[in-house]
Amino acid sequence: MIMEEDEETETSSQPQTRAAALNRDREVMSSNTTTSPTASTATQPQLKHEPEFDEEEYEVREEARPRAGTKPKRRRLQKKQAATGSGSKMDEFMAQIKTYTEVIAQMAKAKEREVEERVIAQRAKAKEREAKAKEREVEKNVYKDWKIMTTDINSYPEEDRAILREMQEKIMKKWSS
Repeated sequence: MIMEEDEETETSSQPQTRAAALNRDREVMSSNTTTSPTASTATQPQLKHEPEFDEEEYEVREEARPRAGTKPKRRRLQKKQAATGSGSKMDEFMAQIKTYTEVIAQMAKAKEREVEERVIAQRAKAKEREAKAKEREVEKNVYKDWKIMTTDINSYPEEDRAILREMQEKIMKKWSS
């Protein structure tokens, strides 16, 4: 009877988990067995042991505290390195940086030389083009002079004859000097 009253009051007031209800029932049964052994067996419900609701399952397990972090490890490592006098990783890193900068500097110098060679080659080509252009200009002038010198002045009108004679005289002076 006591058990029925407890169940009715608890189910009406608030819902509880099944594991909590089992624990409460066990406590009630243990208190009943101390008062009257014959009455408890008659009113006592037969409870089966259910492994899925063991108390061990519902215990809150705290996570293990993490081991020492990186700061203490660093301190220990620094002390060891100071005692041995070697910072080998740092020395290796610095050596790598030094070789890297040297390689980069060599590459930069090689690129500068290459650029300078290109500029020199471009200047030489430009000079060659200018020389060829001057030669063509001279050839054109020579051809014009030759054409003027070989023209038949008598076939032109009197006004043009005077201009052609002056031009022939200038050409003669130019080539004679």
